[in-house]
Amino acid sequence: MENDKKKKKINFLEVIIYLYILGGIVFILFGPKLSNFGKKDGNYSPQRHCYSNIRVLQGAVEMYNMDSSTMMDRLDVDLLIKGKYLKERPISPHPNCNYSENGDLSGDGVVVCSIHGGLTS
Repeated sequence: MENDKKKKKINFLEVIIYLYILGGIVFILFGPKLSNFGKKDGNYSPQRHCYSNIRVLQGAVEMYNMDSSTMMDRLDVDLLIKGKYLKERPISPHPNCNYSENGDLSGDGVVVCSIHGGLTS
């Protein structure tokens, strides 16, 4: 009976080795897919990057206008940074992307890009 008990005991080191081997197999099988984990696709889209910048700028202007007694009607990124509504100037995905306003930002105006336009929704 003592031999049966010894056969059933699994050494801790053996468990570690089995897990290590299993981890290696999982990495070999799924490693390339895991490198893009969290990304919807592997392609970089300058247009989506630009739209993200527009959303950030639009949100910063809206926060500034809610907090300030004088509302911002024209885009002033330096004022948004100075007021701590932006940490830094957004990095443009294209050298010719210039952000400006379309209309009065204190009313119905929106932030737009010179290349990609504005947000549609």
